[in-house]
Amino acid sequence: MRTAKNEIIIKTRAAPICGDTGAMKVAGKQAAIETIKAGYDRYIIVGQAGADTTQVVQMPGSYTTTGTANVYGNIGYYSGSTVYNPGPTFVTGGHNQDLAGFSAVSVTH
Repeated sequence: MRTAKNEIIIKTRAAPICGDTGAMKVAGKQAAIETIKAGYDRYIIVGQAGADTTQVVQMPGSYTTTGTANVYGNIGYYSGSTVYNPGPTFVTGGHNQDLAGFSAVSVTH
């Protein structure tokens, strides 16, 4: 988003696997592209902000119970065990990176 002729705000978002470094690389490349499009040959980053919203979520698991029951006359015996089987996990969220208000330097020949 251009805020002035020589100032712009770049906002990027990267997948969790890319990390904050990946988000910053994308923001830097986009800043370079926008600088060239505006007719300038350099830019200076004057503000930066980032956020990490990644999290690992575990789905509900299940229980498995197995056992043996024996009856001897009028007395019964039970022997068993219960095992918890965790649910699958997945990663959600992402990395956000903002380069705010960088100023381009005019082309000199």
